Amino acid sequence: MQINKVGITATNIEESVKFYELLGFTFEQEGDTTQHIESTNTKGAKLMIDSEELVKELLGESPRPGNISVFAVEFESAQKLNEVADTLTKAGYEFKKQPWDAFWGQRYAVSIDPSGFLIDLYAYL
Repeated sequence: MQINKVGITATNIEESVKFYELLGFTFEQEGDTTQHIESTNTKGAKLMIDSEELVKELLGESPRPGNISVFAVEFESAQKLNEVADTLTKAGYEFKKQPWDAFWGQRYAVSIDPSGFLIDLYAYL
């Protein structure tokens, strides 16, 4: 068994796609992407983004961000993580925790996606 897809909910799919593309995900923009879109990356788990309206219709309640991260994205180096964090900051995205060298041997950061969900970013030192 393996995890091959991770799903998140977006208040604005287009804005979420922009954010996740800065993290390195790629998306195919064919067909109706107003309710659901999936990344086309071939390494690791794919990312599914569903609209808030679709999730509410399916589950009967609106999704809401929590105080813990939804998932983590691994980068090939601390330098690459720092570059991505800088790019996100310059693009106007916020961090819950800016990059730091964690005691467990990773460069780590906690970003906030456009819908308010927390995403961990890390690289082994």
